[in-house]
Amino acid sequence: MAYLHQNDPIAQANSAIRRFIESLPGGRITPAVRPEYEQLVRDYFAAVKHRDEQRADEPEPPRLAA
Repeated sequence: MAYLHQNDPIAQANSAIRRFIESLPGGRITPAVRPEYEQLVRDYFAAVKHRDEQRADEPEPPRLAA
């Protein structure tokens, strides 16, 4: 069975951010690497926006009684 998040663009983008930060000395984002970091964050939010746009067409699930 495939790993649940293997095909999830949001999880992949989040993982890319984590791996990038972990690869930095001391995990610090310096001015030299900030553009690459900001691109990864933009990619993450683009994936979230895409998912939200897809979900906008789906009907709301029924509410559960309390």
